[in-house]
Amino acid sequence: MLKKISLVSDYKFITMNFAHIMINKDFNKLICNRILTLRKEHNLKLEQLAYQSGISKGGLSEIERNMKEPRAYTILKICSGLGITMKEFFDFQEIDDFTNLL
Repeated sequence: MLKKISLVSDYKFITMNFAHIMINKDFNKLICNRILTLRKEHNLKLEQLAYQSGISKGGLSEIERNMKEPRAYTILKICSGLGITMKEFFDFQEIDDFTNLL
């Protein structure tokens, strides 16, 4: 069963904590890899996560392959599809290492 998440509080979390980061190739690659990793950890096929997130399969595929930069709202929709919060999404070591370099 998917966990109910607060879209407003999660959106505020990302804008407050990551608005200072200019999306660049390295940061984008971290985000795209995180989406792929979480999808696999949740044992979801690409089609399943796309459907659960309300985004196209092609769009999700492009994001996972780092061909398309996901916007904050798209990440929020993916988090909803995974049943996690934005805070949980951004809670991983590589992002901490990246933000500490800034």
